[in-house]
Amino acid sequence: MSNYENEIEEEIKVMLAKFGKSILNKKDTAFYLDISTMTLDRMRLAGDIRSIRVGGQVKFRAKEIARLIVEG
Repeated sequence: MSNYENEIEEEIKVMLAKFGKSILNKKDTAFYLDISTMTLDRMRLAGDIRSIRVGGQVKFRAKEIARLIVEG
């Protein structure tokens, strides 16, 4: 596994320990990234972070959040 992949896996472990789940809502994702939900929405609409829809709500996979953090 490359260093990049290891960093992503470590970041996912931190998120799982903190939130106990691998798919986060907007509020938890924004909190973890230390940004507002409005900024997160802008990033999502600009294509900077990928999201999924679950029951009509916007959610973010831990792997996608970790990728964003590792890539800076």
